[in-house]
Amino acid sequence: MIETPLAVAYGPQSATINGEPVTGNGQAQVFGRPAHSLPVLPAPIPLTVGVRQGLRGSLDVSADVGWMNSGLGLRARVPYLDRPSVPVSVSAGFRTGKLSAFTSDTYEGSLALEAYPEPSPQRHPGWHLVTSVGISAGVFQHQLLLPTRYDSESDAPHGFATLTTLRPEVRLQVSIGTYLRRDRGGLGVTLSPWFLLSSSTPTSSCSDCNGVTSVTDVAQTWGLALTLSPSFGWSHAP
Repeated sequence: MIETPLAVAYGPQSATINGEPVTGNGQAQVFGRPAHSLPVLPAPIPLTVGVRQGLRGSLDVSADVGWMNSGLGLRARVPYLDRPSVPVSVSAGFRTGKLSAFTSDTYEGSLALEAYPEPSPQRHPGWHLVTSVGISAGVFQHQLLLPTRYDSESDAPHGFATLTTLRPEVRLQVSIGTYLRRDRGGLGVTLSPWFLLSSSTPTSSCSDCNGVTSVTDVAQTWGLALTLSPSFGWSHAP
């Protein structure tokens, strides 16, 4: 199965730049500023292309390559919890920004318990709810678009000031959504919030910045992503 996810993300971030408090969306990758007088909205773009292969009906492996990071995953059904109408699985994964279009020193390991209830198997075969809860730990990237007065005078490559922060974190991650499966593909819609459990000292850098001499008090405690996941191929797993 091949997946081509589309997503938008939001997470309020704050920082003190040259002694001045600045706030904004620190969750989405910044690709451009539409205009200095307009709010910046994260544009939905294809994030990853992945492949998932089932093994022996109760185990599957996955791999994907994306703009921001790439990763491997393993998912197995839980024998004592699994039911025909409510498949239950445990998943583990690893992701890294070293293999991506925008190479970064990010990485993430995750472990989650997942359930896929089938609300109406007779009337709507192949329609599942998607729920999961788990823990994720690693080094995560946050990007914050700064006020226009910090913009570089150069137009290349962007010409607008962006604060990039790498921070070691432990997160509680939750997902809830729906997935419609057909013989040759499917479509999923998922809302995935995360909540910060702990973090270590971050490191920050500023690109296309003019006059930024001090960055302190970088903070972000939660975020969420809305993902649309069309898939194509042959799959018998939810």
